[in-house]
This record gives sequence, C-alpha cells and structure tokens, in this order.
Amino acid sequence: MVLYAKGKPARTYAGILTIGVYSDGIGLKPIRWLAPFHRPIFVPFTDIEGWQQRWYWDAKSVELSFVKAPSLRTIMPASQIAWVSAQGATDIDISPERPDTGNWPYATQLIAIVALLQVITLCVFLYVKADGDWAQIWSMLGPNNRGQH
Repeated sequence: MVLYAKGKPARTYAGILTIGVYSDGIGLKPIRWLAPFHRPIFVPFTDIEGWQQRWYWDAKSVELSFVKAPSLRTIMPASQIAWVSAQGATDIDISPERPDTGNWPYATQLIAIVALLQVITLCVFLYVKADGDWAQIWSMLGPNNRGQH
C-alpha cells in the first residue's frame, strides 16, 4: 500500500498494514512492533472514492481518496479492494477513469528501466571485452590483483 499527499509519494507500507473490514468501513492498522505508537485509522465507506490506476507493474491497482482527508491518497492492489468486497461489506465504487491527480510513478519506473539497461549494457560490454571468457569477466569484476604473486 502506498500513501501519498498532494501527488508526491510519501511512504510505502508493504506487508506491514492490517486491513480490517467492518459493516460501515475499513480499518487500517500498522503491525504493532513496526509502528508501536501509530493509532489505527477507521475510514467509513461513504468517505472513500476510488479510481483505476497504473501504479504497479505486476498487478492492477486502485487509487483511493478520502472525503475527510482530501490531500491524502492511497494506492493498493485491486485484489485488496476485491477482497474487501468479498467480505460482504459495501462495495467501494471504483471509477474506470484516471484520478484527478493523474499520479503515476513515471519517474520511478523510468529510473528502474534505465538502471536495468545499464546493467545489461555493462554485462554485454564485459562479455565482449573478455571474448566470452567467464573467468576473465569475473577477474575484471574482482579486486585488482596487480603486483601480487
């Protein structure tokens, strides 16, 4: 789950947040030993608006906003919203339109692609320079052994 304010990513809570489903809303609570003084947050279903989002590469995602906290947004996998609905709670209305913030992590995803291309380029360069000799490639990556016998 990603929480952000005013279009800027703020904090990611991956696997440390418990989501509770109640008849009139959802509760969000960090695991006690990771955030011992953070109080649980209860959000009524009537205060939640949602949009389909393209945040994750490996899963569909949903962006939620809260009526009583309009500057706070959260991104969560669409499967979590489906799970909430499957618990017999009120369905959270998810619009197929993009959110009004238009927030999508272009920069983060572009940096990840550039970093991957740099690693691939380095590997190809080393392979070509060493004429495919893996032992020589590993020696180029290891500590400099000049002057040692």
